[in-house]
Amino acid sequence: MSIDRRGQLRGKCSIQLCDCVEYELPVEGHNCSYCGDPPARHQLIIEPEIAESNNNAEKCKDLNEVPASSMIPRCRPWENTAFGWINGPTRPSGVYYNSILPNFYQSFWPYYPDPKQFKKAFIMERSRQYNINTQTESISKKIQYMLSDNPACVGKFMTSDDYTPKPGDRAIIKLNRDNTEDLKVLVERVESDVNTHDSSLFINSGRKLKSGRDCHHSFNNFIKNELSTLKTRLLDLNNNLDKLIMNTNHSNQEIDDGDNIYGMRKITFLEKYGVKRFPYRGRRKYTPLVYQSVDGGMMISNDVFGLTIRQFERLFKDCLERRKTKEQWILNLRYPDKSSNEYLEYLQNCTDCDKEYLTLAENYSTEKDLLKYLIRTVGTEIDIRNRQRLFIILDMIHKVDTPNLNKISSGSLAEGLDLPGSDLDVMYVTNEVYGDIENVRNIKLKEQSTILVMETSIEHPGFTRLRFIARGETEIEFVTNTGKDLYFSVNDFFNTVKPIFGNLQLSQHGPCLSDPNQTFDLAFCLRSKYLPNNVIPWAMRHRQQWPPNFVIDKIKKSGCLLVPIGPKIGMLGSYMAPIYSRFYEVLTFIESLLMYEQSAFIIGVCNHYKAKISQFAAQIRSLPTTVNKEYYMHKRYHRHLQDGTKTDAVSGWLLYASYYYVTGQHKATLELIDYVLSRCTPDMIPINCNDYNECDAYYYSKNVHSTLTLIERMKIAAEESVCYMQHSSLIPGELQLEVQDGEIYIPVIVMSHSLRFLCFHHLGDRSNKKQALRDLHLTLEYQHNIQVGKLSESFTIIGVCNEISGDKDKAFQLYDKALQCVGWVCVTAEKRKSKLLEI
Repeated sequence: MSIDRRGQLRGKCSIQLCDCVEYELPVEGHNCSYCGDPPARHQLIIEPEIAESNNNAEKCKDLNEVPASSMIPRCRPWENTAFGWINGPTRPSGVYYNSILPNFYQSFWPYYPDPKQFKKAFIMERSRQYNINTQTESISKKIQYMLSDNPACVGKFMTSDDYTPKPGDRAIIKLNRDNTEDLKVLVERVESDVNTHDSSLFINSGRKLKSGRDCHHSFNNFIKNELSTLKTRLLDLNNNLDKLIMNTNHSNQEIDDGDNIYGMRKITFLEKYGVKRFPYRGRRKYTPLVYQSVDGGMMISNDVFGLTIRQFERLFKDCLERRKTKEQWILNLRYPDKSSNEYLEYLQNCTDCDKEYLTLAENYSTEKDLLKYLIRTVGTEIDIRNRQRLFIILDMIHKVDTPNLNKISSGSLAEGLDLPGSDLDVMYVTNEVYGDIENVRNIKLKEQSTILVMETSIEHPGFTRLRFIARGETEIEFVTNTGKDLYFSVNDFFNTVKPIFGNLQLSQHGPCLSDPNQTFDLAFCLRSKYLPNNVIPWAMRHRQQWPPNFVIDKIKKSGCLLVPIGPKIGMLGSYMAPIYSRFYEVLTFIESLLMYEQSAFIIGVCNHYKAKISQFAAQIRSLPTTVNKEYYMHKRYHRHLQDGTKTDAVSGWLLYASYYYVTGQHKATLELIDYVLSRCTPDMIPINCNDYNECDAYYYSKNVHSTLTLIERMKIAAEESVCYMQHSSLIPGELQLEVQDGEIYIPVIVMSHSLRFLCFHHLGDRSNKKQALRDLHLTLEYQHNIQVGKLSESFTIIGVCNEISGDKDKAFQLYDKALQCVGWVCVTAEKRKSKLLEI
């Protein structure tokens, strides 16, 4: 029985099949600490009549219980699990804990009557006392054992004062002598801990004991006395053993036969120097021995010490030579994936990873020159691995954003080789194709899914036809009917996709589509879960080294990709304009990458993409409904826009200015635009430029230094066109048509002058409005900080500003120029030109 927090005495639990025989008050809360049921479900012990209280009190003496009164605790108040009491302990530690609880209760409870605080303090003190008491008893038992009659002990040597040592007794005596020294150290350590703890029990003056610490202090005094007794016993034992050792040495000198006049035992080389025995090549078969010479020096017979050192040096040099010869093999074994975080961390910590030519011998001058040239051309190994990791990260981010359309970066750039004239090869994988026709019976058809199988022919190796065996509910246009079966039509497939890129001037480049400058190649692929039958022998043949088995297994598991042959179609938007629809999932994924990436360069790239996606995330949110006169910023807008300023020097701040414009804060917009225009200097490096020249390299090296991070370099020396995504909430209302059907990229300097023009238009400032429009025309005339691929958008935006100012003829001419641009053509230029013709 125990008392609940309302003073009611509770007995066993009334729940059926519950084996709780007694309510136990928990440290916190009310539920029983044994069964978890509330106090109300435990039997209430009703207060008896006053006449029966005396009889119950008599019974209480034997039962250790109190009269069943709701206000009277047990006869022994400390016997409560809430205080640390253990019911029916079976271990020695539990018995010891219960034995010290009464003294602790009487000392601590009057000053700290809180069950939770009491139990915490008791648990700490009981563990301390138990550990110290256990150590003290262990020391006492060891002393008692050394004084016993055991053959390994010295008790038999101390039975009489005239004991005469025998040969062999000296080793036993010396061993016990060493044990006494160890016990002395142990006693001193325990005594030091007790003294330190006992000093902490007193207040700062050191004269008065802290409240509730009587039990602690009493135990410390008891242990001090015990330790003092043990130290005295050890001192006596130590003195007696020293005498026995001296008697043993004297006896050995008396019985010496002259071979060893100084009584020294032969000590092996291993005992003397503590080295491990290992086989060595030599003719000597005797163990090295150490002697004391007549003049007091040391003599070593059968000395192989020098031989051992020479042998070790020879083996060590051979090991280093083998390791140096097979260094690449060891690295391949330790780091099979050269684009992994572990290998990048190894390269970063390697001090000579960028000095590969140093490992070549002096007579390999041609190889050294070639290696230096390759390093200047493609970079060091850490540069190559960082590029590989970069494309892997980009593909992973794209997969999170678009799970149904996987992106695979390939070619020399994805392999980390930034060679002169290298283009970007990207494959987009969609749909799943099953294996050859022999595997059709094993295919499990899924409802509402489109399934194709491959039909290969030995007449056309490397090519296959795709036959439909199941068509889902979605209507598929690229199907050709041969009369017997339905097949995948390549021409119809391309004709279906072509209208998406009607405004692009793409040309055929092998099996891909390429831009006029041939800076990228894009292709659509279909994925097959199975390898074709004619590839099986390649996967099964024996190989000596490369590729390793895990690469072959990964290829067989991944299957193969089928590339349509014909007018090649790609998805340009995912490379030139990476639009992300699942912003928050992508942000979460990038933050998880930042926790595990080791390369400083990759961390900078992840932070850059996090900032870029934050710009998109800010544009999909609806605008705040209220604007404070002083300074109001929606919390989430503020977070995304602040993160968006880390992409480059100006685009993020221009989005900030757009936010102020659409919320009607035109003066704040003008202040931000003045800052943006001050950063649009000729030495800024454009991002996503197809060709950087020596002048760009000079400006970049002038503005940054090696200690800056990637984000810091981008914010100082780089600029990027501002992107307004489809249905953006931050684009001015006058330009909503430009984002009605898709995103638009506008040069920062063009958008900055356009926002200045619109702000002055709304403020009614005609002179500044004309000046802003004039600056727009001058910017376009000299093409200051405007890339060739963004001319069409620039003409269109300036045309809108001229249309607003009332010059419709000039606007018509600008729209017409936008439609005549080479490369990318602004989609809305035709629409705005048509509207002017209607007027």
